[in-house]
Amino acid sequence: MKRILLILAGALMVGTLGMVAIPQATYAESDTCAKLREMTNADEETLQAAGCVDVGNKSIASLITTIINIGISVVGIISVGAIVIAGQRLVVSSGDSAKIVNAKRMIMTAVIALVIAGLAYAVVQFVIASVGI
Repeated sequence: MKRILLILAGALMVGTLGMVAIPQATYAESDTCAKLREMTNADEETLQAAGCVDVGNKSIASLITTIINIGISVVGIISVGAIVIAGQRLVVSSGDSAKIVNAKRMIMTAVIALVIAGLAYAVVQFVIASVGI
């Protein structure tokens, strides 16, 4: 159990590092995109499909929204993984009541985390729609 928690904590740390690094790479305009703009007469949809994002159109609010949505997604993925692991533990418990109780507790905790993540996503989307970001 401790080993699985350590693995999940490590995955969460790597995911957090990714949440910090990905937006910087996504919102940065590269020289390649500038050359693509100069050499072709491509419209904005084509440039966005190529990965060229206009920095001027992005705000800190949209960056924060993206980070929050990624965080909620990570929590949801971890919760589903915990449910799968707990279900496997329940199946192989061999009638040991302590293992059954632990597996059921893990499933309940993961389901609660999944519900909270879903509600958090709904709240974030409501706030975004209300504020108009």
